[in-house]
Amino acid sequence: AWSDAGELIGQGYDVLLSGGLDPENVGPALDELGDLLPWGVDVASGVEAKGGGDGPPRTDPERLARFVAAVRAVDGGLSVPATPPTGRDARRADKLS
Repeated sequence: AWSDAGELIGQGYDVLLSGGLDPENVGPALDELGDLLPWGVDVASGVEAKGGGDGPPRTDPERLARFVAAVRAVDGGLSVPATPPTGRDARRADKLS
């Protein structure tokens, strides 16, 4: 369970919460941790467009926006990293914006 991460966070470990997260369950998953927040959350298939299709999975912008909003709502708006992304991460960020 995601709540198991709370013990590690409490011991000072940086934890990346992952495993089946989507816009509907990320808020409750973070709530299970109480005042302890993970270093970050991971999502992939949880924000993909629902339904079939012959092509590769596609990120659903609306599901992604709802996921981000749910994460930010847990702490009233989480801060962004102090250091901007560089290299490959910067190129990926540009493609997403």
